[in-house]
Amino acid sequence: MAGYTRQSSADIIATAVVRANPLNVEYNALRDAFSASTGHKHDGTTAEGAYVPLIADSDALNKVAIDTSNNRVGVFVEVSSAAVEQIRIQDGAVVPVTTNDIDLGTSSLQFKDLYLDGTATIDVLQVDTNSTLTGNLTVNGNTTLGNAASDTVTVTADVASPLIPSADDTYDLGAVGSEWRNLYIDGTANIDALVADTADINGGTVDGAVIGGASAAAITGTTITGTSFVIGSADINEAELETIDGVTAGTVAASKAIVVDSNKDFTGARNITITGELDAATLETDALSIASTAVTSTAAELNIVDGDTSASTITLADADRVIINDNGTMKQVAITNLTTYLGGNLGILSSVTAVGALDSGSITSGFGAINNGSSTITTTGNITGGNIIIGDGGNIGSASDTDAMSIAAGGNVTVSQDLIVSGNLTVSGTQTVVDTVTINAQNAIVFEGATPDNHETTLTIVDPTADRTINLPNQSGTVPVLAAASNTAITATPAELNIIDGGTSATSTTVVDADRVVMNDDGTMVQVAVTDLATYFNAPATAVGALNSGSITSGFGAIDNGSSAITTTGTITGGTVSFGSITDGAITATAFVDEDNMSSNSATLIPTQQSVKAYVDSVAATSNNVTGLNSTGAEINTVADFSAVSVDTSTAIANNDALLVFDNGNEIGYRDVDLLDTYFSGTTKTLTNKTLTSPIVTGMHLNDSGFTVEGSGADGNETTVAFTNPTADHTITFPNATGTVALSNSSSATFGGNGSSGGVTLQDGLVSIRTGTGSVAAMRFYCESSNAHYTELKSAAHSAYSGNLSFSLPAADGSSGQFLTTNGSGALSFADAASGGATLEATASGSLSNGDKVVINSDGTVSVIGVGLSAGSIVDLLDETISNFGSTFDSDSNKVVLAYQDASKNGKVVVGTVSGTSISFGTPVTFHTPSIAHEKPEYITLTFDSNSNKVVLCYQDENNNSYGTAKVGTVSGTSISFGSAVVFNSAVTKWIATTFDSNSNKVVVFYSSDSIDGGYSKVGTVSGTSISFGSEVLFGTSTYTYYTQCTFDSNSNKVVVFYDSNTGNNITARVGTVSGTSISYGTANAFHSYYANSSAAVFDSNSNKVVYVFNDSGYTNGSYVGTVSGTSISFGSKVTISSNSISETSAVFDSNLNKVIVVYQDSGNSDYGTFVEGTVSGTSISYGGASVFNSVRTDAVFPVFDSNANATVVTITSNSGAPNYTKTGDLVVIGSSSNISAENYIGISDAAYSNGATATIQITGSVDDAQSGLTAGQRYFVQGDGTLATTADTIPVLAGIAVSSSKLIVISEKDTVYVHPNHTGEVTSTADGATVIADNIVDEANLKVSNSPSNGYFLSAQSGNTGGLTWAEANNYVHPNHSGEVTSTADGATVIADNVVDEANLKVSNSPTNGYVLTAQSGNTGGLTWASASGGASDINGLSDAVSNSYENVALGTNSGTSFLTGSPRAEYNTFVGYNSGTNLTSGESNVAVGAYALNTATTADWNIAIGVNSLKAVTEGTHNIGIGYQTARTITTGIKNLALGNSSLYSNTTGSYNISLGDNAGYHITTGPENTIVGFEAGRNLTTGTENTSLGYQSGNRYGTAGSYNVSVGSLAMGTAANSSNSNSYNVAVGYQSLYVVDGGQTNTALGSQVLGSLTTGDFNAGVGGSALSSVTTGVRNTGVGFLAGYTTTTGDNNSSLGNFAKASTATASNEVTLGNTSITALRCQVTSITSLSDSRDKTDIAPLQAGLDFVEHLNPVSFTWNMRDGGKIDIEDTGFIAQDLQQVQQDTGVNIPGLVYDENPEKLEAAYGKLVPVLVQAIKDLSAKVNELESQIK
Repeated sequence: MAGYTRQSSADIIATAVVRANPLNVEYNALRDAFSASTGHKHDGTTAEGAYVPLIADSDALNKVAIDTSNNRVGVFVEVSSAAVEQIRIQDGAVVPVTTNDIDLGTSSLQFKDLYLDGTATIDVLQVDTNSTLTGNLTVNGNTTLGNAASDTVTVTADVASPLIPSADDTYDLGAVGSEWRNLYIDGTANIDALVADTADINGGTVDGAVIGGASAAAITGTTITGTSFVIGSADINEAELETIDGVTAGTVAASKAIVVDSNKDFTGARNITITGELDAATLETDALSIASTAVTSTAAELNIVDGDTSASTITLADADRVIINDNGTMKQVAITNLTTYLGGNLGILSSVTAVGALDSGSITSGFGAINNGSSTITTTGNITGGNIIIGDGGNIGSASDTDAMSIAAGGNVTVSQDLIVSGNLTVSGTQTVVDTVTINAQNAIVFEGATPDNHETTLTIVDPTADRTINLPNQSGTVPVLAAASNTAITATPAELNIIDGGTSATSTTVVDADRVVMNDDGTMVQVAVTDLATYFNAPATAVGALNSGSITSGFGAIDNGSSAITTTGTITGGTVSFGSITDGAITATAFVDEDNMSSNSATLIPTQQSVKAYVDSVAATSNNVTGLNSTGAEINTVADFSAVSVDTSTAIANNDALLVFDNGNEIGYRDVDLLDTYFSGTTKTLTNKTLTSPIVTGMHLNDSGFTVEGSGADGNETTVAFTNPTADHTITFPNATGTVALSNSSSATFGGNGSSGGVTLQDGLVSIRTGTGSVAAMRFYCESSNAHYTELKSAAHSAYSGNLSFSLPAADGSSGQFLTTNGSGALSFADAASGGATLEATASGSLSNGDKVVINSDGTVSVIGVGLSAGSIVDLLDETISNFGSTFDSDSNKVVLAYQDASKNGKVVVGTVSGTSISFGTPVTFHTPSIAHEKPEYITLTFDSNSNKVVLCYQDENNNSYGTAKVGTVSGTSISFGSAVVFNSAVTKWIATTFDSNSNKVVVFYSSDSIDGGYSKVGTVSGTSISFGSEVLFGTSTYTYYTQCTFDSNSNKVVVFYDSNTGNNITARVGTVSGTSISYGTANAFHSYYANSSAAVFDSNSNKVVYVFNDSGYTNGSYVGTVSGTSISFGSKVTISSNSISETSAVFDSNLNKVIVVYQDSGNSDYGTFVEGTVSGTSISYGGASVFNSVRTDAVFPVFDSNANATVVTITSNSGAPNYTKTGDLVVIGSSSNISAENYIGISDAAYSNGATATIQITGSVDDAQSGLTAGQRYFVQGDGTLATTADTIPVLAGIAVSSSKLIVISEKDTVYVHPNHTGEVTSTADGATVIADNIVDEANLKVSNSPSNGYFLSAQSGNTGGLTWAEANNYVHPNHSGEVTSTADGATVIADNVVDEANLKVSNSPTNGYVLTAQSGNTGGLTWASASGGASDINGLSDAVSNSYENVALGTNSGTSFLTGSPRAEYNTFVGYNSGTNLTSGESNVAVGAYALNTATTADWNIAIGVNSLKAVTEGTHNIGIGYQTARTITTGIKNLALGNSSLYSNTTGSYNISLGDNAGYHITTGPENTIVGFEAGRNLTTGTENTSLGYQSGNRYGTAGSYNVSVGSLAMGTAANSSNSNSYNVAVGYQSLYVVDGGQTNTALGSQVLGSLTTGDFNAGVGGSALSSVTTGVRNTGVGFLAGYTTTTGDNNSSLGNFAKASTATASNEVTLGNTSITALRCQVTSITSLSDSRDKTDIAPLQAGLDFVEHLNPVSFTWNMRDGGKIDIEDTGFIAQDLQQVQQDTGVNIPGLVYDENPEKLEAAYGKLVPVLVQAIKDLSAKVNELESQIK
């Protein structure tokens, strides 16, 4: 089918429109039928058939039915219920599943007819009877049709393939006598020669040109031979066809037909002659001619008559013009003519002289004549009375002709004779009906428009040479205006343009202020407001009293009677009468003229309506150019075209005259004659033989070689000033003085001498100065004429020259402070003073600004000078190993108070005094002593109550069940005393934080409790040395609250608490208001999405902001600035503290520097203790460079600010690192001071540099130009804060010498020697830095050294020579009183003189023997003697408390080994040392006991080792046990092969065996449990009977329960809190800090990573791998989380798998979900070819066909979008897909529910399962394919 293109399935949807033509109507009807509910309809024609009912699918088999009536094809398809696939629809075709397997019908069930619109490819075709093929037939191989010439072949079907002969130019199509009748070809007929009897082409195309009807076939080809073609009744020849060949729609081409485009437009036409009407909304033309007269007016000029043109406000002047219809001709008339025209004499009021304007009152009867001169009488009332006479020959009526004009009862004016108007005719009202109007206007008709302004429309009429008729169309619209050479649109309507037609009838309108008149504003056509006319003619009248006598004479002015009536029985004589309205019977006019007397414009009679219409009709008959436009070209041209005006040579040009100017083709307009002056002054004009009298010429330019001056006498003698033809521009300037010009007849001139021996010579631009006196030449520049001061520029003496010098001046001025320098070749230029100079490059420590004074640091970096922070030396905290710090500042005693836990678990407080950057301490005071070894104080915090001047200490007291406890301390000197302990929380208390509310004078304590969920607070009141608390108030609503910090905002008087919540793992802030002994909170603000590992909160009292610093679980760090408003707090953006990874983060506010001081452990710098300074601005904070205060690993950091010393005291734990990791408690004081010294100042930064950048520093000799306010020549010193001053600071450091207000010559102090002003010049420095003392300062003789030095000698005073020096030997110092008694030998030995000591007293009397000791010699004072150590035992049995025997037993100590048996059995190989050690052993062997009561009760035990007090004390028969440490395995009786190492390790074990316990209190409570391995402090301490557990780490395994077994816990607090589990936990694996932290009955869980499954209690079979994976699961079972924080939101949900960083289930309670990745994941890659899902029919029931198909898909709304997730997962990531809410709506709209398509378990985060749409899309494709096949079948 021609013109049809098959569409893709994507195009055929419910709203698609088929693009094929001409079949689109039929195709779209089919489309509509498919969407009909009752079936589809079509009968093969363009008309529609009846609806076809659908067949009900009652037996659940698939059917398709199409009606067989009306020539429709019938199809019935039924698929077997066996569901065996036999036929499928594939790629738009119906195909069998297996080739050559499926029959189409059977021998008994045959199809009737087969209709194919395509090719039938058949291997074997068997036809039972004669067959008619109406479709395609494909026959493979050679085919013969018929076997005799008599056979015929009848083809009723279309041939759908080429007919190609087997050989070229061999076979004919027909023969002579057997010709084909007609040949129809839809394509190209390639014929070598065409011989046609006739060529009757009924249709089609020839070379693209359409011929004949639309249904005819197309003929295409390169050549059709013939001279003409007959198409229908048209005989078309070649020339005529050429006019349509290559025609482009919308474009006019020469000698071609015109075809308009789709918008009915065409372009490119030049001249169009229209003899009839032209009906066009818009007409654009380059030129317009009306009645052979060219219209030259522009569109803008024609648009002046547009009623929509805005009014222009102008001041009317005499030179302005208005458009007038002068008896049928439109003219521009000077406005002064209106005055003459409107003038007249109303002189009847002779007795009244000029008065002001009249605006009230009345003129009564008897007043007399009103003579208004040439002024106008205006009234909006009625003129009642007798006749109105308008001057001589200009009467409206006369006494002899009163019936010519009358006013009917309705107010109409009836003119019974001709109405002749030679002046202006003003007709008011809204409509005037005139049958025929004849207007003898010779020039133009002027239309004002709706607004009376200076814009008018003039309609000009060319004088007709015959009657013309211009017909207005019978329609509404705008007359198109044709502009000359302009493409500006004409907006005036035909009716508006016709206003300027002299034949246009007058309309009745009311003139108001908004109306306009058309004016020629001194050469420019404008519409002018009528109010401007009033201003021009006169001003409004003011009120006078009533006039009842006298007369109004000429010059009276305008009479404006308002709405009052003017009544007279006399006659109104004079100029123009304007009527507001004429009422019934008001006027009777006579003496009218008819149309026969209107041939001239000289008549002044009033024409009748009949005569006006006749004249208008006669004029209109001559204009025939544009439909709807009656104006002639001449009438339009009067608006602006004066090209045909004759030249007036008699009128002189005056100043106010205007010239009509053609402005270079842009426009025609009037120009003031005064502009000629501007015109001539701005351009070059030639004046030939003109005489100029006293001309004033500005910038005269002479195009000649000179000019001639006549002189004062007119004779033949003139002075000619000649100029040599210049080769370049030259300027000769005359001086501002009176005198005579010196002349020269040569190219040089000499003044004041002859040039060779003196004088000044000017030659070719060169000035030479010589003197004749032998002195050097000079030039003097005097300051002024009346003063003799001068500046002299003098040459050097002759002897100084080695040659000639030449200098060239710079081309531009320099800057302030620059010097004139030379480049060495004579070129001068301006340059900065001493620019350049020496510089130094160094790394900037901190940022530098241009002009900053800098110092060099010890590490070679440079820093800006200023007052900053520096750390003092590390101070040991009383040589203690400490932890759990707390600190505060007592502002009453100005002391720093520190609390800590020492190595023995004692709680101590020490008071410190800060001085500079050092601190000293008093004696520590103990506030807590553990009842047993491990019961320590934890979560220690201090705060100062400035109301009671007390220190409040809060902590967790493990002596008292780990309850929250408070004490009140009083500082006295350098000590502190405490009152009694007060319990504020009777449960295990953690994460304690305190602050003091100075508004309510209350202490607020925050904490979390193990007994209940959430974070709590209490308000405390200090009284004396005690504190009482109010009720508990919840502030943290999560299941667990930790890392609590708090501060008091003294600006808002609010308490701000920060805490980590395990619900969402957020950092949260709340604002609290203290009232009495309670506190209330505003809304919580979870402002950070990770939880903090360490943090601090401070209040910045300078900016009134709360600052929170932290490092978090996401391994990031940062700070937030918060603003408290009411009971809420808002935060600015996070600011990173350090680009390195940091920890142990804390902070204080330095109120001296107004800085936030952040201290931390810098993991990126060897874990050193580090601090930075932060400055708050608005809601952000900026940080300077980092400084190290402790150059070893720093494990804990707790700062406090001492506002008295203005220093920050930081308590730290210094860690020596590998291999010993020795920790000590230290302090460091960070104080503020200037960083400048006499040695470290080096210069000034030459630009701005960021921290770490390579900075260029200007040092001595450079010039810095970035200063300000300096005094040139003044010395400046660097101050401690980095500023400059003219006097030295405490440390005198010279910065340099100023050379201007902004420039400083740098002189660093260390490059010179500072000398007191009293000794200026006595000590100086050389260029290389050496110090020189002036000769007259010191007596050099006294400084002379008398000898040369030797190694080790020192310079000392020379005896007997004042000031003399000598090199002397460094001898041992001896007091002068003992001079010579002690000396040194050359080798350094010390010699005591003989007479100093009594040698006899020191002499030893004998020689020593091994083992002898040196003792005092009896009877010899001071004498010594060697003697034996007598009085001891000679062997162990000689000791009173020791035993040994022949069975290798050794016992040492009271009651040690006293029960050894020596018989059989007997004790052998035992070693006991210590009080009561091994006391009861009888027959045991190979035991070692060291320590009091070690192995005390053992009787027959063997192979045990007990080292430590009470170690293995209770063993009776146990063997192979080892206990090392205080009370290790103290209660073992018969247990064997146990190893206990550490104080109280395996303390409670009795019969348990094969246990290993290493660490204090490790396995403390194990009694009978065997085969446990416990390593770590208090590890497995709560286990009693459990077996085969492995625990490694601090308190690891404390949650095994009493009988928990087969657990593995590795890591600090892995499966371990202080409190025991109430249930036993078994088969668990926990590796990592706090993994399975609170498990309580959970079985078979695996946790690998820090805090993995940290909240699990009773849940089973969970597995978490990665930091904080499954960290919130409590009772959930069978959950798997792999990755950091994987599954971290799941609490009680079951059977979830979360794989990837932050992967999580939809909700906390969701179950049976698998999550891959987090919300930031953008792609999922799988290195397999496919992913399968279980789909076995044996596992499925209720299988039914899918109801959702094409209709469902049509409702889907796929979108593109950008991810900006609320949780920050994906930000600014573009994607495509669906909206879950849309998918919900689609299911609702279609009534189809697709299970699982939208997952709404978490209403806050809807999810969509795109895979659920695959079956829907498959079904939609099947639906669409069926529709397409059906449509194709119907179309064919």
